[in-house]
Amino acid sequence: RKKELTWRKRLQIALDAAT
Repeated sequence: RKKELTWRKRLQIALDAAT
């Protein structure tokens, strides 16, 4: 499931940006 990884990576980036 590459799509699941995509949204997960986007969430990780968003979390990093929110930090």
